[in-house]
Amino acid sequence: MRGWFSKFSTNYLLRELTLFSLALLVIYFSWYGNTLYPIRIFAVFFHEASHAFATIFTGGSVLEFVVNPNISGHVQVRGGNRAIITSAGYIGTTLWGCLFYILAAKFRFDRWIVGIIGLSVGILTIYFPAGGITLFFGIGLAFILLFLARFASDFWCDIILRVTALLLMIRPIFSLYFGIIRFRLPRDITQPLKPISDAHIMSRAFGGTPSFWAWVWIAIICVAIVLTLIICWRRPSRKKSVSVKPRKKIKRKTKSLGDML
Repeated sequence: MRGWFSKFSTNYLLRELTLFSLALLVIYFSWYGNTLYPIRIFAVFFHEASHAFATIFTGGSVLEFVVNPNISGHVQVRGGNRAIITSAGYIGTTLWGCLFYILAAKFRFDRWIVGIIGLSVGILTIYFPAGGITLFFGIGLAFILLFLARFASDFWCDIILRVTALLLMIRPIFSLYFGIIRFRLPRDITQPLKPISDAHIMSRAFGGTPSFWAWVWIAIICVAIVLTLIICWRRPSRKKSVSVKPRKKIKRKTKSLGDML
């Protein structure tokens, strides 16, 4: 056990905890305001993109990709594995956040990372069948990220990456718990047979209640977050230095002319 704990450096862990707490405070005080609106739209974008990726990877095709201004969205697909596609929304969003957090914590090229993410968002917006307001949001997010990568410092790009990553990691937990488990979103009266969330789709297709699937996804998400924090909060690995012993100088005895005679 001591060997396991020795992998955590006190100074490095303190710095990571400070940045982690700072990002959480920013998210907490800006959750219900419009300060983090671009990042929340960013989270919805990757939620729907996870559905789209799962559809393509399981042999299906994406018919429509939509992100709405009220921080919601949907993806219409054809074919593919329904269980994987439906579960990919919340779980995939968290995995994207875990990836971004690891990149922010383990690598120093924060501006390059932000730029690559912005370029990827723009490419995905054009690749998926997105139109209207979704195209506007996608291109707008890509432009903002590329602008930050060009003009912001590495420190601010690191903070932006961490705040964005944490929002992607914890937002699915809040959405599942408060939206499905605790308050139970009401059904649309005009379309009573239409599911309103991924958990309702899983419940109708595979049985169980929406709350059951919400708890299953929350458990998977929590495991992913814990593993990510363990990876990020370990001190950086140091390469073992190979010590080379200096060669001993061999003293050669020289014979004098008198000895030779």
